[in-house]
Amino acid sequence: MVITTGLRGILFLSLRHAGGTNLVIFPANLVDGDHAAVHDPDHLLPHDQSSCS
Repeated sequence: MVITTGLRGILFLSLRHAGGTNLVIFPANLVDGDHAAVHDPDHLLPHDQSSCS
């Protein structure tokens, strides 16, 4: 439903990590001029798929 309405992404609270936030981006809905930048000053985000389950 989210993809078919044309939303480019959703932001929601993490159920796995208390206080965490999840961002899902739907690349098929992106248009020219869209961009996303990662802000991770504490280097908490993974650099590869090893933390994904």
